Amino acid sequence: MSFIDNYEHEYVGHFGHLPIYHPTEVIDGPDFQADPSNLVLGGGSGEHPALVIHHLEQLAFAFLCDQLPEGTVKKFQAVLRENRIVQPEIESCLRFHDWHVAAYVELAKFVAKKTNASDDISGFDTEEWLLLALGEFVWFSLPDLIEGPQRERLLELGNASTHPIINKFDGVHLLPPGYPLSYGKIRQGETTKYGHSRWDLYSPATADEKR
Repeated sequence: MSFIDNYEHEYVGHFGHLPIYHPTEVIDGPDFQADPSNLVLGGGSGEHPALVIHHLEQLAFAFLCDQLPEGTVKKFQAVLRENRIVQPEIESCLRFHDWHVAAYVELAKFVAKKTNASDDISGFDTEEWLLLALGEFVWFSLPDLIEGPQRERLLELGNASTHPIINKFDGVHLLPPGYPLSYGKIRQGETTKYGHSRWDLYSPATADEKR
């Protein structure tokens, strides 16, 4: 049982060897803090040190900037400045909680394997690739986690060009459909169920089954 299992959350995929979670309630504990506006890689103590992902809209924006023509992006940025919309620094999107050297090395190896496999992404360093791969995931699969004006602005940017938006990072994978799932947790009345996914693909674990 990992730290995140003290809270309700849903499984959304794997990033290398790390499960990706979406908290469905506020997490406020000694390992890390998160809420439904975040994603979390690794469940904390009992599983793997957590990486909490903030500002999902900024990650998706960075991904679009990599995809779209420079002129389109500059026009969009000018509109943001005119409306005095301040975007968070991209570096603030990732918060590593209690990561040790071996964890960073393992993540870097996963990214290196990905970048070496494709000429399209061979020039990215570990952090840059990580940010863009997560942004790609948010843009294609989790746009509903971006709420309000931010989502509208991103859709405006994405639709502003006839240039195709493609997936070239492919950092996220899923367990095959039908697999019994123990990641994720949901409370249903007095019953706690382990095996809760955002995608309707899996057989849930039993109420008493824990990782």
